[in-house]
Amino acid sequence: MDTDLIAISSNLLRRCMGLKPEEKLLVVADDRKKDIGEALYEAGKQLGAEAMLMVMQEREKSGQEPPAPVAEAMKQADIVICATQHSLTHTKARKEAVAHGARLATMPAITRDMFLEGAISADYDVCRWCRPARS
Repeated sequence: MDTDLIAISSNLLRRCMGLKPEEKLLVVADDRKKDIGEALYEAGKQLGAEAMLMVMQEREKSGQEPPAPVAEAMKQADIVICATQHSLTHTKARKEAVAHGARLATMPAITRDMFLEGAISADYDVCRWCRPARS
């Protein structure tokens, strides 16, 4: 398992998604993005979440619904991360999960390089734009 991917995943889950121990984390990945999904899943476990990973076949295009079991699991999770080739942003499954209270992030077409070198890898304690404003 790639420790760099797990470390960045941990930072993403804690700082961006507000993951707390015991929360239900669902990572949805497709075959092409399975390595990123596995890193997010492992990070969630290490942070004390009830982590789950569902890997589905790649969708044919953005906006295509995930399989029914994935959509149902999304509604039951506190946090959902979708690391897939095609976007799940404009799906009924995403909308229903959010309506049920899930904090959800989609990462269509995310690549390993984007994950390791992009803005997602920022050190939020150093980045002045990422810190809360002082009153």
